Amino acid sequence: MNTQIKNMVFTILLGFLMCIAIGLILYGTDIFMIHLTLFGIVLGGFFGAVIFTVFKYRQMRDKILVLIVILLIDIIALGQSFIVKIFIRDVLILAAWALSIYCYLLFLNKYNTFPLFIRSLALPLLYGIFTVIATLILSLIFNAGTELSIRALYLNGRSAAIIGLGLGLGFDLYEVLKKYIAK
Repeated sequence: MNTQIKNMVFTILLGFLMCIAIGLILYGTDIFMIHLTLFGIVLGGFFGAVIFTVFKYRQMRDKILVLIVILLIDIIALGQSFIVKIFIRDVLILAAWALSIYCYLLFLNKYNTFPLFIRSLALPLLYGIFTVIATLILSLIFNAGTELSIRALYLNGRSAAIIGLGLGLGFDLYEVLKKYIAK
């Protein structure tokens, strides 16, 4: 198997699995219940791992393409219950996650001397901050003139930080295991 493809597959796999592991530790099997918002940890873990991998290993064209494909999957998943507000929410959250990953990769390139598993703590911080900013923007757009929901900011930021932690730990785990997998 091509080395770049192997790197991409294992980066996605370990990032996603670590998100699931952290979700299971914190919330149990509720993360697999599609009707609960906790299912966002599973989806966020998968899409975050894909975004990170494409941003790390591919060209700009592929980065844009993967974001478009994720939004198309979102439209298909919404189906007949497509609501513009929900789609705008998903676009802003996806943009927050993509920006978080982009900044995290810049951080890794600049500060690559940080110890593994310590540097992964930057990703939940970025995920949380950018998701709270996106939630704040959404609140200002859709709830103008009403009270700002501090609870929504907290819950979205917390979920994003959990996803970011899982992804960061998963990516660092792959860095440790890479030399063994390459054999």
